[in-house]
Amino acid sequence: MAIADLAILDAEWALIRGSFVTESIKVTDLKGPVSFSAINILNGSYYDVLSSSTARSLFAIDFPNKVDVSMPLQQDINSWFRTRLATVLSNASTETKFEIFCIGIALLNSFVQGAWTGPSLEFKAVDLLPAVMKTVDEQTLHKNLLKLLMSDYEEAYTLTIDPLLLLLARWILIDSATEMLEFKTFRWWSCRCAFIQQRIIENHSATLQGVIIDSLDAVKMFLPDVELERDIVARFYLEYGLVYHYYTQDSKALTQFKAAQEASMLTWEMTGVLGKRTKFQTFETSQLVVLAESRQSATPSADHMFTPVALDHNDDTLLEKMQITDKNVAKQHNLSIVDQCILLALCLNVKNTNPIHGLTTEQMFPYVRRVLEHSNNWMVHTMGLLLRSRLEIEKSRTAERSVLQLQALVDQFCLKDSPVAERMQHIFSILIPPKWELERELGERFQGIGAIRSALEIFERLEMWENVVSCHIMLEQVEKAKVIVCNLLEQTPDSPKLICLLGDINGDPQYYMQAWEVSGRRYARAMRSLGAHYFKKENMEKCVECYQLALALNPLFENSWFVLGCAAMHLEKYDIAEQSFNRVTVIDPEVLFIDNYVVMLAMNGEAWNNLASVYIKNKKLREAFNCLKESLKHNFEASNIWENYLFVSVDIGEFSEAIRAMERILTIRANKPKFKDTLVDLDILDIIVLAIVNGDSDSLGQSAENLTLKMAKLLEQILAKLSSPRLFLICARFEQYRQHLHKALEYYQKAYRAILHHPGLTTNIDIFRSLTKYTFQVVNAFVELGPQMSEVRMGSGEASMVCKDWAYQAHQATKTAVARTKDSYEGTEEHDQLVQKLAELKELRSAI
Repeated sequence: MAIADLAILDAEWALIRGSFVTESIKVTDLKGPVSFSAINILNGSYYDVLSSSTARSLFAIDFPNKVDVSMPLQQDINSWFRTRLATVLSNASTETKFEIFCIGIALLNSFVQGAWTGPSLEFKAVDLLPAVMKTVDEQTLHKNLLKLLMSDYEEAYTLTIDPLLLLLARWILIDSATEMLEFKTFRWWSCRCAFIQQRIIENHSATLQGVIIDSLDAVKMFLPDVELERDIVARFYLEYGLVYHYYTQDSKALTQFKAAQEASMLTWEMTGVLGKRTKFQTFETSQLVVLAESRQSATPSADHMFTPVALDHNDDTLLEKMQITDKNVAKQHNLSIVDQCILLALCLNVKNTNPIHGLTTEQMFPYVRRVLEHSNNWMVHTMGLLLRSRLEIEKSRTAERSVLQLQALVDQFCLKDSPVAERMQHIFSILIPPKWELERELGERFQGIGAIRSALEIFERLEMWENVVSCHIMLEQVEKAKVIVCNLLEQTPDSPKLICLLGDINGDPQYYMQAWEVSGRRYARAMRSLGAHYFKKENMEKCVECYQLALALNPLFENSWFVLGCAAMHLEKYDIAEQSFNRVTVIDPEVLFIDNYVVMLAMNGEAWNNLASVYIKNKKLREAFNCLKESLKHNFEASNIWENYLFVSVDIGEFSEAIRAMERILTIRANKPKFKDTLVDLDILDIIVLAIVNGDSDSLGQSAENLTLKMAKLLEQILAKLSSPRLFLICARFEQYRQHLHKALEYYQKAYRAILHHPGLTTNIDIFRSLTKYTFQVVNAFVELGPQMSEVRMGSGEASMVCKDWAYQAHQATKTAVARTKDSYEGTEEHDQLVQKLAELKELRSAI
């Protein structure tokens, strides 16, 4: 490989890694524009790259102004720069292309600095372009740039800082891909650019998701050997996992996080150790901690002189830090920054987007505590403090610090204590929100603690009008909310978002239709809101129609798929329902919102259950079985889902799972009065016992006889909770099959006695008919089992007859039944049968 090509490749990986490490080429030997661009990006000197001779040529800054400002600006900047970029790239050398690649990276990083990390930029994107661009009205320019950043008609945040930087970066890093594919890391930066664009628009975009995933898949084949570049490989899988996490595909995210952990050689475990949490605690209790070790202990860089402000509790009871007895645990080694990012990602993954719906706060805190033990990087430590703040809001003793800490994180944006290079080095390895989202979160915290007016001030400054309306409604100022939205509509009458917001306030679906038409039938939110309206009004036909239109535009709304599936089930449109629930179960969320209305918690479990119902309707029982199994992972205590699982298991011959389901139902419903009549489905129990007795084959071809011991345990549990003639009869047959003849005969007698003493025997002919049946069964049992020799038990000596006076007992049972029912049922067919059986038994006794 030529020295120039090697220099470019080394610079590519340095930009991913954050530093040069290749020993074959020293940084001081890289004299050309390649090293100039790479080193300036690594140092955070983005303007130096963006004002280089190559950049000035690309942006035509030294040429006569040829931009026709009379043309619509959004078309002008778009077409002009694309044309300019294509012209420059068409005759460019590899070095020049790499410089343009670096210009794209510098543009992207500048945007991220201005919106995510701080401090504020000292230049604007228009400073990079011909002077004529400065003559355009800033508001008009800003509005048109935001339109260019829309994806799938999802709008970018209104006050996005200098969106032209991101647009220029996108045109280089994404739209010029065919001219840049010679660079191994180009698609990695394409992914980063698309992901940043995704995170400034309101909702998930299927188009951007496709760009991101395709880019990451393309990068995978060019990854260096993990033995040589562990940090780079770990970063790749970490970023891949964060993408999946952002799109709420937690299982896929976890797979990538584990791959990152393996590449980095991070070892960790969550365990319990003895320690104290409060100042006056006199004894030690078990505390959850994460024990983690990097392959090499980290040392903070010389630039890392300051850390984000971490506020103390100042609580009269809680200790600032947990006191751990074991000194080896209390003072763990410093983790590498990449490993700190991995632990934070794992915490995000188990959090499942909201701590009150994922694992408990106590199970998530150890990840954060382990990262906050050492401050190695400004932004990574900030992410740790943010996660701690989110967790602490749930507890009264820590809620105040939670809000103040978040305020401190917002305020630190403008501080220059930490250099840009440090802030940017790992920004793509954490999922910290942009500055305006942090402020929105702060406003929502104020809302949560009742400081509505403080929240309102924040939302008004951020122009987050949905939150503003929410605050006014909480203050019982609905009319004021309407006035605000109407005033905004006077300024932008064609805003479908504001029209929908007015529809939310008034509860009038006509506004949603108006928004739909104004947008040229492209604003999916309008149809989602209208579909939700029809769903609540139980107009399922219209609901299905609206959600299908919305999902055709943006299919990444799992909540919409869920409601569409429910509506389709109401209409018995099972093909649509099957498709809808299949989409929900791929995405894996836990809470469903229809616009501002909470529809259902644990949606994923319900989606699996509903999908199973669709499969049952379509006679796809194996698919239904698999869906119910997934549903139970989310709703383990839902007895109705266990009941469905029981029925399907029996239908497909999964007898072992059927027994397990009956055990769970019994456990869940025991001691709950409303379930006293549905503790056990005796019909299903009878089917399973019959399968065992007959030696039927299960779904794997194994004999059901192998489940004898499981069934014996289940029957024992049932008998402790329930007694009925039918249950005793099932137990009798089962024990007879096991050759436990004494027990079998006892259960036959229990069944007979239970019906004999029924209070409605003399008034209800159906009960009398049941008595007739049970009498014949107990008589047959005496005749068949009584004369047999019982099993020899250990230490019990010789075998004996099961029932020595079996004929007498059979005769007495029949005689009692005849006498007990004579006054009420004499002359009926069943009573005559009992009398005849009594005569037969009398002859039998005489013959013995």
